[in-house]
Amino acid sequence: YPVSVIPREYRKPASAAAERVELRAASGACLMVRAATFNQVDRFDEGFVNGYEDVDLCFRLGEAGARIIYTPDAVLMHHEAVSGGRFKNEAANIDRLQGRWMQRWTRFDYDYRQQMAPAASPDATSRPAVSVVVVAHNALATAIPCLENIRGSLRAADEIVIVDNGSRRASVAALEHFAAAYPAITRIIRTSARLEFGPAARLGLQAASHALCAVMPANIKVPPRWLDRLAGHLGEDPALAIITPSGSGNPVREIQSSYAPPDPRARSSVLDKLITAGPRPTPVPATSCLMGWRQELLGLAEDPALLLGQQPTALGDKLAGQGRKLAAALDVFATRINQQATEPHVPDRERYLTRQGAKLVAQRLPRTSIIILVRDNLPLTAACIESIYRNTQPDFELLLVDNGSGPDVAQYAAGLQTRHGNVIYLRNPENEGFPFGVNQGLAAARGEFLVVLNNDVVVTAGWLAKQLALLEVDSRLALVGPTTNATSGPQLVGTAIYGGLAELEPFSQQWALEHAGEFAFVERLVGLCLVMRRDLVSQIGGFDTAFGYGNCEDDDFCLRVLRAGHQIAIAYDVFIHHHGSATFKALSLSTSGLVGENWEIFCDKWQHASKTHSQEALRALAASRPWNPAIDRIPVEYGAIFHAGAPPVALDCAKPNRLLCIPDWRGDGWVAPLTQFFRTFKNEDPVALVVRVEPPTPEALERTVRRVQSLLASLGIAMDAAPDIVVEASAIAPVNRGGLYTAVTAYLRCPGSRDRFYAREAAACGLPVLKDGAELRPLLMRG
Repeated sequence: YPVSVIPREYRKPASAAAERVELRAASGACLMVRAATFNQVDRFDEGFVNGYEDVDLCFRLGEAGARIIYTPDAVLMHHEAVSGGRFKNEAANIDRLQGRWMQRWTRFDYDYRQQMAPAASPDATSRPAVSVVVVAHNALATAIPCLENIRGSLRAADEIVIVDNGSRRASVAALEHFAAAYPAITRIIRTSARLEFGPAARLGLQAASHALCAVMPANIKVPPRWLDRLAGHLGEDPALAIITPSGSGNPVREIQSSYAPPDPRARSSVLDKLITAGPRPTPVPATSCLMGWRQELLGLAEDPALLLGQQPTALGDKLAGQGRKLAAALDVFATRINQQATEPHVPDRERYLTRQGAKLVAQRLPRTSIIILVRDNLPLTAACIESIYRNTQPDFELLLVDNGSGPDVAQYAAGLQTRHGNVIYLRNPENEGFPFGVNQGLAAARGEFLVVLNNDVVVTAGWLAKQLALLEVDSRLALVGPTTNATSGPQLVGTAIYGGLAELEPFSQQWALEHAGEFAFVERLVGLCLVMRRDLVSQIGGFDTAFGYGNCEDDDFCLRVLRAGHQIAIAYDVFIHHHGSATFKALSLSTSGLVGENWEIFCDKWQHASKTHSQEALRALAASRPWNPAIDRIPVEYGAIFHAGAPPVALDCAKPNRLLCIPDWRGDGWVAPLTQFFRTFKNEDPVALVVRVEPPTPEALERTVRRVQSLLASLGIAMDAAPDIVVEASAIAPVNRGGLYTAVTAYLRCPGSRDRFYAREAAACGLPVLKDGAELRPLLMRG
């Protein structure tokens, strides 16, 4: 690709990481370079702001004759994208990179032109000349391969009409380079700002020279002789108005892949041998590539909703009303160049688009509760909520769960309630953590459908209607999420190039156009936007509050969805903006630290021995044991787990008074309260110390025993003189965790990252919560 932001080997299996390979560029997360070589190429370009300076450096090293090597022998952990400004400057950084290396636009790793060379075939009969109208918007990485691919398929009389639909800088220059290289067959029509696809395509159709035209966005890869086949179908059926190629997920998907050169043996005209029954009528375009007669296309393009508009069924409905047909050619397959990380599920694409159409034209959506957890950051919260009211159809209710914010959030919520009337405001005096707050919202929600949404996102047109439509595609589907610019896993759009929120809506519309009707089944969604039916929560419950402030509770929730026999999907044609970890940054919490700590809790809870965080590993974990509601369900009502009547866990302890502590061994906050306890009580006292190990792994158990023994030794207390000590490290099911507290007399606080959550659990179970061991003696005397 020409200076592409899509890694060429993006979709290779994880096992490929064991191969030592030579690359065009490597990530700046860790690079080693000789100082002399680094200085020779003038070091990093400081015009980049935290992004793509590494690629630029590697390109300059390559131009100087140096080699870029990836080695599997060195391994490190990368807590991705936690540096400030990583995504803020994405568009400007990529534009700088592409503009600087524009001369590479004809140097392809995989040359689309080679396989498109004209070849004689039984269907290469005479056909009318064709004008191919390509609508491009800020898409250098896909537009040039798309145009080169099309150019290789043209006959001498054909032409390409490029509609530069409000592109900027490097993308504009790339299109001009292409047109200058092939002036005999190329023309450019330029718009000052981005138009919807229909009006933009109309400009190209008006400039077209031929009566037969194909129109498409600039991300399509077509096979050889596609124009011959599509034109042949149109000529055979006068009632056929629009013919489209079929999409991916077909017998020739491998040879049409945009990610690796085709296998020469598989390229021996599979398409020629494919037997079909002719075009298949379809209510929605099978792909975003349409062929028809120019005059008819011009008439349709007058209505922005018809040619690849936001209402998917509009074109089919319009043609059917005129007695005309929309069909998909079964012998022509088109694929996308900007393929996502996970292969889309093609068989139900038509059903998904049909349901989208019904949802998007409906006056009201099914009653939906949107739950947003808020902790200060009012500007981000306000931008999120404004985008919801701007882009969401009725009927929905908004539940704001305030986790200890300042008074400005309460004032803002009161204003929302006055203006809209569909707002429920719940406030916690302190930050009770993400899982706890979400469960409060789930418990208070009244909708048929539920959405858990981060407050640091901005939603776009059709975001909810499309995801609700996807839930209707398959009865097994229970959880749906969007794509976004800042996340991990297959929801990440690596080509999310837009200059701030002002360009978000045009980008999201373009993305939706290019990925219309596409979705993929996955094992995990990131919790920034989760859409589900109410009955899913009734079955599996809410989020596990064991994850404290948050992180990995979404992995845990998704795993329980899979264990319960449901499926999870990404709606690829929904894109929302994510600021990324804004709440954690505002609280000065270490995202990487929370991820590491909570991942240990996750792995221990599910006996995940390999601790591998991948789709494959989570799939295997989901299948490792059957769904068990007694273990896997997490009630959304906190009091259903933590209450004074919770059956106590069994403790090997004869002393009547038991003081529970749950130390955080990563710090030293446990030293003072335990020291006070051991100085207050002796072996003959009717008191025992119960030390709970979290997470209760063998390694943590061994570390706990060592720490307690070390503390006693430093205090000069012999083991036989110390009070009874019970180290509790059993596996306790989430629904039974309250029994840990009802098995003891009081809870001793040990300052640490999770202490306030343990203290909350103890108080809910009716325990006295003590600051040090000395407070227990007067408590016992009163008792």
